[in-house]
Amino acid sequence: MGLTKVIHKIWDIMTEQVLTREKPSAEPEPVVESLLTTAQVAKRLQLSEKAVREAAAEGSLPGYKWPPGSKRGQWRFKWDEVDATMKSKEG
Repeated sequence: MGLTKVIHKIWDIMTEQVLTREKPSAEPEPVVESLLTTAQVAKRLQLSEKAVREAAAEGSLPGYKWPPGSKRGQWRFKWDEVDATMKSKEG
């Protein structure tokens, strides 16, 4: 192996070690809230998927199009928002 190849190999190893090293953080990692699918919400609410999609489309059930900004995307839901909406409609 020539000297140039050895230098490149060492450079690759050093670069990989620097890039993969964990950086100390003073702040904890943010918790990413999971989004539920239409099927998951339908199962929890004991409704059809079509009913969940229609409620989200008319705005009576809080949901988000995924990917964001998509007109034809799939609906995603935050359970705490759905649950709060359903509880407010009960009372």
